[in-house]
Amino acid sequence: LYTEDGHNHRNGEIVALQAEYAAWLQAMPEATHDSPTGQALQAIVDLDLDEIAANEPQRGYGRD
Repeated sequence: LYTEDGHNHRNGEIVALQAEYAAWLQAMPEATHDSPTGQALQAIVDLDLDEIAANEPQRGYGRD
């Protein structure tokens, strides 16, 4: 779960997934953006992950 320098690599995975979902949404025909799938993808793309990516768990969560 953590890199050699102690950073949580899951944060990077979340940001990468968000980019994949953004690409998926962009590849969808415009007419399908209001579909349930399009709306779910848009909700994921709209998430501000900067705060999550900067977050480091406290000691005691596998980091001891």
